[in-house]
Amino acid sequence: MIKTYKSINILGSNIHKLTIQDVIGEIESALNNQTPLTITALNPDKINQTLRQPSLRAMYGQFDIVAPDSIGVLLAARILHNPLMNERIGGDILSPHLYEMAKHRNIRFYFLGGKEGIAKQAANKITQAYPWLNIVGVHNGYFDQNENTHIIRQINQLSPNIVFVGLGAPLENTWIVSNALHIRPCVLITMGGYFDHVLRRIDCYPKWVNYLKINWLYRLCSEPKRLWRRYLVGNPLFLLRILKHHLFNSTNSPQENAI
Repeated sequence: MIKTYKSINILGSNIHKLTIQDVIGEIESALNNQTPLTITALNPDKINQTLRQPSLRAMYGQFDIVAPDSIGVLLAARILHNPLMNERIGGDILSPHLYEMAKHRNIRFYFLGGKEGIAKQAANKITQAYPWLNIVGVHNGYFDQNENTHIIRQINQLSPNIVFVGLGAPLENTWIVSNALHIRPCVLITMGGYFDHVLRRIDCYPKWVNYLKINWLYRLCSEPKRLWRRYLVGNPLFLLRILKHHLFNSTNSPQENAI
């Protein structure tokens, strides 16, 4: 049974107030009880997308756990006087905890996403760092509906306990929501560009970057041509929207969500 966590509504999107240990505990419970669990995380870019496509809010709301994945979201919660737990809980933060968990119990992983060969390369690099891992299958993130049927069949045959879905937002969220009921009970986690990141560094980001929560700046410096608009335009726009919301809405009370 999943616990009930408080949440904060940020520009129409609910984000749960939990810690990384809360998420790990929910995953352990799902594994022990063989029950399905879906996990995603929101950042300013994804919340900005919901303002252009309001239907995305309902889709994100279908996930069991919606965690914060950016210092921008943590800052927004403080501005709204309803702070989160001050932890960024993205897939790159969560994955090492799951790998260590797998050291003490049999957990089967499946990687879905990336260009042809990327998930396989990522799996090879990760198993070099964590040789006890059991990654039972991989598939690239470029497929049509016919191949999707094959992927679902393969996942059910291999019966992984945890599936990393790295298709990019909102496609990975859409995929999980559309296919979760057709997959044997497991933990489905959105991972964004994790497979690409891990090929550059096994820990995705230097420890000091995670400590300072400036992952966005690190990524911007690494891929300025691709990401400049998201971070140099999208992030300030997000914070301006938060400030406007705060100034023109006098109440912003916490909400209880059952997840």
